[in-house]
Formats: sequence, structure tokens, C-alpha cells
Amino acid sequence: DQIFFFIVNPCSKSGKTKDIWLKKILPELEQQNISYAWSYTNDKGDASLLSSFAQEAGYSVVVAVGGGFG
Repeated sequence: DQIFFFIVNPCSKSGKTKDIWLKKILPELEQQNISYAWSYTNDKGDASLLSSFAQEAGYSVVVAVGGGFG
């Protein structure tokens, strides 16, 4: 089974990404019974660090949600 790690930029799209993530994407993941973990980015460079963490932790798929990851 695949285990997803989502890296979410809550500030992208003027903060709309956070609302979309919480109100639409997370409920869909739960409804579909998908195995996942996730984290918000807070600062520049966080996405790279989180991606490395996810790879080392053995997540099979890493997904960036939003934009501005650099």
C-alpha cells in the first residue's frame, strides 16, 4: 500500500489553500481511507526539509499542495 506525505503551503493563493486543504482535501482523504501524513510549511526551505524527512521516513509518495515552494 502507498502512504502519502502532503506538504501544504497554507499561505499560497492568499491563504485559500489552507481552507481548501482543511475543508475539501482532508475530508476526501479520510473518506477514501487513504494512508497519509501531512505538514504545513512555515518558512522558506521547509518544503525541502519536509520532503527529505518524508523520503527518509519511508513515505512512498510526496505531494506538494499549493504554490510558492521555490
